[in-house]
Amino acid sequence: MRKLAPFLPILALAALVLVGATAAPSAAHGQVAGKVVDVSEAPAKGSDSARLAVIEFSDYQCPYCSRSVTDFFPLLNERYVETGKVRYVFMDFPLDTHRHAFKAAVAARCAGDQGAFWEMHDHLFQRQREIQPAAFKGFAEELGLDVDRFEGCMAGSSHEAGIKADVAQGKASGVNGTPIFLIGTYNGETGSVTVKQQMRGVKPFPMVEKMLDPLLADSASE
Repeated sequence: MRKLAPFLPILALAALVLVGATAAPSAAHGQVAGKVVDVSEAPAKGSDSARLAVIEFSDYQCPYCSRSVTDFFPLLNERYVETGKVRYVFMDFPLDTHRHAFKAAVAARCAGDQGAFWEMHDHLFQRQREIQPAAFKGFAEELGLDVDRFEGCMAGSSHEAGIKADVAQGKASGVNGTPIFLIGTYNGETGSVTVKQQMRGVKPFPMVEKMLDPLLADSASE
């Protein structure tokens, strides 16, 4: 054991990195459970009558968030979203440490004004290393958007309040890094989610299923 001692700080750091979320310790479960998040204006996939929702707070320059797009969401989509069990909701949480994350969030929303939010969302994560202000116009062109309209939106401030509102709701629900997922019961009539659990970072999907399945069973009996 003495021979391992010099390496313990390195091993501890590696363990923290593998957790996945770029964040400090989260709020206790009791502080998060019961929080109500308004998702009525947020981009979403899945049935509006789903009993459960998974909200992802994300940052377009966060490498762990990119893993969520490639490794986590396809399984969630296949097994829970497309089957009508879960509604997936995307909310912005651009970190101050990522210089262009806020503007990338604006770009996705400006594309959304032309019905192409998810296309830009995917494009931004696929081209994550290229994200900078000069790249957004090219992305819009590649997606076939009305570039003049897109640039006018980017130059304005119509989406800034919405992004800041996402961040405020996240912070009020114990979110302090990305990606962080809030899982809770979904009310389609009010467009709100009552949080039951928080998941920090991208976990192996069997762990996700062990979280979702009991919550689905509980929501069916309510």
